[in-house]
Amino acid sequence: MQESSMFDISLQELLVRILSGLVIIAVHGYIQAWTAFHLGDSNPKEERQITLNPMTHLSWLGFISYVIFLKGWGKPIWLDLGRFPKRSNLVWVAFSGWLGLLGLALLALSLRPLVLNSFPGDVGFTLVNFLSLLASGSIWFLLWSLIPLPPLSSFAFLAAIQPKIYAPAFRYVVAFEVALLLVAASGWIEGVLRPLQGWILRLLGGG
Repeated sequence: MQESSMFDISLQELLVRILSGLVIIAVHGYIQAWTAFHLGDSNPKEERQITLNPMTHLSWLGFISYVIFLKGWGKPIWLDLGRFPKRSNLVWVAFSGWLGLLGLALLALSLRPLVLNSFPGDVGFTLVNFLSLLASGSIWFLLWSLIPLPPLSSFAFLAAIQPKIYAPAFRYVVAFEVALLLVAASGWIEGVLRPLQGWILRLLGGG
């Protein structure tokens, strides 16, 4: 499953990246909002975040980073920690997003043979390319979210340990997003994550 550089791709592949990014962001944001609501926080429902509308969950810097580098993120689900019966519920919200991304990758990989047999020629090739990038991008989205900074999911672990840092950290979320974009552009962390990304894809049947 080859991933081209942003500066060496066709218009068709650019559109595939845009579409796959919107799907990933929508699914990830929806699952986290739904989970938070069912664990006791009504804030996602009040903010109308329990939706598959990608624009609700879109962080423009995160989306641009995904389209260029395939390392992206969505707008964080704003949580009211005081509404959770248990502090650990914050961690389960993060886990739910990761499980959703794994499920999305597995679904995309499972659909490739069916699509290839159902749509011959260029149409089938384009759809398979989309599904392949959807799977690969979902895993990159998951691995990137392991960085424990807002607005990424792993920040939930730090916030669960020390809730007082949650709200203050999000005052500087744009600065954190710029830093993440620069890290993605540098490519230095990709060498660490790429073997793990390949291993997960092979485990899901995408090898």
